[in-house]
Amino acid sequence: MNRTNVGQIAGLRYGFYSPDEIRRLSVRKVTNDLAFDKFTGRGVDGGLHDVNFGVIGYSETCAHCGMDFTDCPGHCGHIEFSKPVFNPFMFDVLYKIVKSFCFGCFRLYSAEYLASALYLLGAPVSKLPGKMKALEIKELEGLSGDDLRQLAIRNLATRPRAPCKLCGSGSWGLRHISKQQLVLHPISIAGGNRSKARMKEELEEDCSDLLEGCK
Repeated sequence: MNRTNVGQIAGLRYGFYSPDEIRRLSVRKVTNDLAFDKFTGRGVDGGLHDVNFGVIGYSETCAHCGMDFTDCPGHCGHIEFSKPVFNPFMFDVLYKIVKSFCFGCFRLYSAEYLASALYLLGAPVSKLPGKMKALEIKELEGLSGDDLRQLAIRNLATRPRAPCKLCGSGSWGLRHISKQQLVLHPISIAGGNRSKARMKEELEEDCSDLLEGCK
């Protein structure tokens, strides 16, 4: 038997579907919070167990593909949220990225390191968020794409305590509550409205985030 080499896998990367991709893959929009009809025991139309999603009984047939319990692979649906939400699996990354922005002008506190990393990742110079530094380019050269991304995010997460250099707005502290909510609070340069205990807590949170990024 003749074999033909058509290519070689150089790498593998996991990601998340975009909203449009999810809608294209979906066979039904979920509009009902009920799962089963209390009288018939069947899945409610537009519910979490809509019959278009697949079969749950040996004698049933899928309403979407027409296959039985053995052959139906199952099909996904989707829920349209009324307001933007974050992916809980991406909370740690989101938290670090939000910490890198000034909440006065909504620009990055320091974009030089990120610009250097993006340049080495192949981004065009016209699209970079700031000016590159030759020293940082030299330090980052030779690193893998994954290492460049991790280092860029870790660098962004180290938000300064001083006012923003771009707009002069005072610095804001950011913390999370059980990785479900983000809480902002103003920071005084002199520390008059912050206790030493709170400053220590924020420092420990920052160090913890950076250590997680190193894993």
